[in-house]
Amino acid sequence: MKRPLLTPSPTNHPHELQRRGLDRIGRVFVATGLLGVGYRFRDSTPGALAFIGGSDLLATAVIGRCPVNELIGLDTCEME
Repeated sequence: MKRPLLTPSPTNHPHELQRRGLDRIGRVFVATGLLGVGYRFRDSTPGALAFIGGSDLLATAVIGRCPVNELIGLDTCEME
């Protein structure tokens, strides 16, 4: 079950919310950069790939679920 970004965790650990928020904020910044590069160089293959990558990062930031993190077993909500 996924928790919303601003809802405290069941363990109520203060760093859990912070780590989750930093992951999403980082994705938004990188996605914005890639989308800008992709738009600027939209007539080339690297530009198109940058735009696609930026779109994916932005979507995972908005949705709050990253399939790559799940695949490699990385949980940005869990304290180690």
